[in-house]
Amino acid sequence: MKNGENLESLEERIQVANGLLSISRLTLSDIGMYQCVAGNKHGEVYSNAELKVIAVAPDFSQSQLRSHTMVKEGGDVLMECRPKMSPWGGISWRKGSETLQESNRVSILDNGNLRIQNATKPDAGLYTCVARNQFGVASSSGTLMVKEPTIITTPPSTLDVTVGESIVLPCQVTHDPSLELKFTWFFNEQLIHFGNHGGYFEKVGGQHSAGDIMIRNIQLRHAGKYTCAVQTKVDSISIAADLVVRGPPGPPTSIHVEEISDTTASLSWRPGPDNHSPVTTYTIQARTPFSLGWQAVTTVPEMVGGRRLTATVIDLSPWVEYEFRVLASNAIGTGEPSKPSKQARTKETSPKVTPANVSGGGGSRSELVITWEVSKPLTPILPHPWRESQKLIVWHFIFKNREAITAGVSP
Repeated sequence: MKNGENLESLEERIQVANGLLSISRLTLSDIGMYQCVAGNKHGEVYSNAELKVIAVAPDFSQSQLRSHTMVKEGGDVLMECRPKMSPWGGISWRKGSETLQESNRVSILDNGNLRIQNATKPDAGLYTCVARNQFGVASSSGTLMVKEPTIITTPPSTLDVTVGESIVLPCQVTHDPSLELKFTWFFNEQLIHFGNHGGYFEKVGGQHSAGDIMIRNIQLRHAGKYTCAVQTKVDSISIAADLVVRGPPGPPTSIHVEEISDTTASLSWRPGPDNHSPVTTYTIQARTPFSLGWQAVTTVPEMVGGRRLTATVIDLSPWVEYEFRVLASNAIGTGEPSKPSKQARTKETSPKVTPANVSGGGGSRSELVITWEVSKPLTPILPHPWRESQKLIVWHFIFKNREAITAGVSP
């Protein structure tokens, strides 16, 4: 047994015969604790012995040089030489049949590894590591291949686009024709999974050396940094470009009614993002419980410029609850509206309509009937849910015993 496990003599150099263990051509892998087990029907007895290999000839059986090592031209490479031997002897290298000479680019490290810096095409070839001590010599060989570096010849560049456009981001390279290329794209450091982004991203590079992508129907959320990464077995390279997307402004914020009267309201707000195109105008809309949705209102100034953050709404109806919202516009279009302001009620006031066709007559001895007409719709000034479409056409007042009694109202 070796190290507590049954010893299987799979190698010819290890033989067991008549209770005798024989190992020839010792290697460091033979080090361990050996046990001899003798037994009969009455039991078993054990005898232990430790085998230490204090001297062994160089051996590459467990650590051959890599058969092929690749490096890009101009790159650095390390070829490992790790023979087993004791005591440690000397390491030398050959290129082809010639002893390798060290230089400012080529050096043999203390542990026997070979380092080549700034590799050139002439560095390619068959390299052999030779290990020796007083017990023997061994060697192992491997081929170094120097490949052309990958270079991005047509990189993506910073682009300035408008919402809705489609563009192509190029990424074309020159590379060693014997190597396979892999293109990978990232958006704001996140891997782009083509086909999983709503169909906006598509690979369009038709050539082996092209990794172009198309972005269709660009939206504001597509603005950011795009990175093209190219990888081969010997190198990797990447380049990034920014995509600026211009669009309608974002919604203004913090809409506040600063002051309100019977027919006016002073508003203030904060600007939203301009999305890379300056705000040119603001539009104010209002809504009441009896209006059909949001309606544009008249303001002072009539045209609210992009640098203003206040305006006064005029021509409002008295004693009505209003909500206000603001929309921003730029050269590209009008953006989404702001959130509505808190409801604010205009102050009450006297009616603005003069009755017409006032007349009287009729009635009994103790009554006087007076009638008049309203020529245009009355604006509701009382806290009743009147609709805007309702019109007060004729009023009838009956005077009886010096008291006025409303006799009828025709809405």
